Amino acid sequence: MKKITIQGIFLIMTLFCSAMYAQITGVNTSATHSQYGITNNTATRDIDDLTTVLICGATTEQSWLDDIEEQLDNTGLVDTETYNINLGTPTLAELQAYDSILVFTDAGAADGTTFGNNLATYIENGGHVVDATFEDIVSEPITGNFNSYKLFNATNYVFGTLQTLGTVNEPGHPIMNNVNSFNGGTSSFRVTEGTIPTGASVVAEWSDGTPLVIAHPNMGTANTKRAFINFFPVSDNARDDFWDASTDGAIMVANALNWVVTDEDDELPNVLVAGATLVEYLEDVELQLEGTGNFSAVDIFFTNNATPTLAELQNYDAVYLFTDLDVLNPIAFGDVLEQYINGGGAVLDATFSPNIPITGGFTQYELYSNSGQSNGTNLGIGTINLPNHPTLDSVNTFDGGTSSYHNTLGTLATGATIVAEYTTGAPLVIVAENIGPANVRRAFLNFYPPSIDARDDFWDTNSDGATLMANTIYWLLDVDTNTNNAPQAQCQSYTAILDANGVVTITPDNIDGGSSDSDGTITLSIDNATFTCADLGENTVTLTVTDDDNATATCSAIVTVVDTTSPTINCIADITVTYLEGESFELPNYVADGDITGMDNCDFTITQSPAAGTTLTAGTYTIMFEITDTSNNTETCDFELTVDEILGLNDIAFADLTLFPNPATTQVTIKGNFEVANLTVFNLLGQKVMSSTSEILNIQDLADAMYIVNITDTEGNTTTKRFIKR
Repeated sequence: MKKITIQGIFLIMTLFCSAMYAQITGVNTSATHSQYGITNNTATRDIDDLTTVLICGATTEQSWLDDIEEQLDNTGLVDTETYNINLGTPTLAELQAYDSILVFTDAGAADGTTFGNNLATYIENGGHVVDATFEDIVSEPITGNFNSYKLFNATNYVFGTLQTLGTVNEPGHPIMNNVNSFNGGTSSFRVTEGTIPTGASVVAEWSDGTPLVIAHPNMGTANTKRAFINFFPVSDNARDDFWDASTDGAIMVANALNWVVTDEDDELPNVLVAGATLVEYLEDVELQLEGTGNFSAVDIFFTNNATPTLAELQNYDAVYLFTDLDVLNPIAFGDVLEQYINGGGAVLDATFSPNIPITGGFTQYELYSNSGQSNGTNLGIGTINLPNHPTLDSVNTFDGGTSSYHNTLGTLATGATIVAEYTTGAPLVIVAENIGPANVRRAFLNFYPPSIDARDDFWDTNSDGATLMANTIYWLLDVDTNTNNAPQAQCQSYTAILDANGVVTITPDNIDGGSSDSDGTITLSIDNATFTCADLGENTVTLTVTDDDNATATCSAIVTVVDTTSPTINCIADITVTYLEGESFELPNYVADGDITGMDNCDFTITQSPAAGTTLTAGTYTIMFEITDTSNNTETCDFELTVDEILGLNDIAFADLTLFPNPATTQVTIKGNFEVANLTVFNLLGQKVMSSTSEILNIQDLADAMYIVNITDTEGNTTTKRFIKR
């Protein structure tokens, strides 16, 4: 394992220099100290604070693994070791010794299935994995349960044309922090034709549009972060056609390895307070910022004793500068700050930095230069030029203390704006935007950062100085200082009953199982509120919980739509029908004929028993009907059908019988070589509708339908005929 300890021992500032500067600022610097490097709670920060990484690569070239290790360690962002999975398979216990795992292949894995299963279990137990090019395009790919965690299931790869960093879709994503350029080399190996799972996003692309960085914020049962870096991670230091090590490929990979490890709390900004001052003063600023609760970490660096490297600054989202003692190397520190700002870093400086200057490349980014200093009169907030500026959010008072140290009569940088002034008219808050090649924000707070807790004439902690400092850092990072706890969504299942019209409407309260918000009120909404018969059964409904800050949370509920309304059915009255002697009666389809009707709020069917087409002889029968809807709600009805056999037809008597016209509208005439004694007309339900002794039937009052007429002559012969009224 290669370690780079961020330490350096420097000479202690002489008492003579301290005393001399105390005459200028009025700040007591009589104490001496020997702090150096970055400290956190007065402990030196070194490699032990870095994310530990196991590089699991399948390759036949050990020098390639060594190259990746060297490139990543040189970023100062991670601490790495290597494991050649071409030769063996790390156990779960071995993987769990590291914060995150970097995986890539060139040769096949020794046991791709076992390694994939171990990786999946590592992830499911809260482990963090970043994988890179060729993972799938080898003879023995990494498979097993890890397949469910892949972000780009590629089926092909391309190379041979130099590609560079293309569109950055999420420029604020932590993986892209300080990634300003990337050159894939003359080979520019990358995989293509892959599928991206739901929830993942393409953070950045190659210049040809192929995904370069893919990230997923919460995969699997442990809701862990995952990242895929689509380039072969070995640099041109190992082979001259690989990615150009002078560009930011190593930073990109290191950022990904750090990002997958961070949880929500870790994603609060972290700040380095870099001050040339006394120990107790620097520690007080640290405590004041930590006390706001807006930062995941606040570390300190004594610039009077050492100069932080660019890699050290790049560990932080923002750097807060101030001076009281001389900076050890103001030119070198200024040059490092210039590089940090040019790379997108956020820098806030404060009182005495203009007149105990940090020079070098930082000079071009000063907002209030060539100023004097003033103290001795207690000052507060005066004119607020931009009352809605985020730096002043929840800043109601500021008391600079009995000294109220501040710079005066300085030169305001072109494009800078004075947000707020002291009661004397001196600037208190200065900001500027679109600074440098990265178009970053810059700010200057014109008060000495240590508080009354460090010395009783400094700014009063009963006022909002800490909030002002935190707000300004957040403004530099373009982050809302009003931290808000997202609401919690809690769902419950619900059964919705259709009404008589086959419709039911639910409300969000029906599926809310106790959603809440710890710091505000909530409103509830659902994506589907109305259901019909078409939705019978289980339906997934999403409940969205929105708090006062428009933060949302969602959950899903099962809404089971049921129909409990029984259908209705209408039967006809009992009827009598006849058939001719020697024949039979065929049971009609009373449902299809419209004689039996039903109704329901949903679809239904009616069955007849005995079934239509059944042949019946003389007797009395119960004809039953059952109506059943789509939810199996049923009702029944029945009627009695009497079937009578009538005397046989005298064929000779009625041989020349005619019935005309047929169909008819007003009357029907019966003609033949017989004398009509009686005519009886029945509808198809067997109900008698009229009778006559005349051979002419007046049917104009009958409904349009088919009818049966029984004809009896004076000799007692009978027959039946049908006619249609229309």
